[in-house]
Amino acid sequence: MKTFFLKGLPGICIILACAGFIKCQAQGIVGKWESVSAKSYLTPEAAKEMGSPVITSASGKDAGSAVNEFKSDHTFKMSVTPPGNTDEITMKGTWSLAGDQLKISMDSPGNPSTTITVLINGNTMIMSSRMAPPSRMTKVETTFRKVN
Repeated sequence: MKTFFLKGLPGICIILACAGFIKCQAQGIVGKWESVSAKSYLTPEAAKEMGSPVITSASGKDAGSAVNEFKSDHTFKMSVTPPGNTDEITMKGTWSLAGDQLKISMDSPGNPSTTITVLINGNTMIMSSRMAPPSRMTKVETTFRKVN
């Protein structure tokens, strides 16, 4: 019995530590997040045309902005203001988080579920999305700052 306890204890500790991490990761996304900046990674053709493989932009009135609010009941609200526009577009839906994979499903018909890679470090979250052809971007990374 003593041998099993000593051999099994490290494995149990690892399992409990991982379970705690996953729970904290999901709790860490709950709150309101405001976009700070975005990086668009271009296709080789678009990079040649633009003169750079990556375009970085800051959020703001001229560049557009986004606020994502993730609630503990696994619902979310996304408010987007397009570049050069003052009209806000609001979308709602549900979310789930498994490791670093955030799955969001919009309430409106015709909007499929999508999975986004997220990295949360304190009050900073980076959301990374792969883009499918015919997009001129291969990936978009948006950095958010937690505002509450």
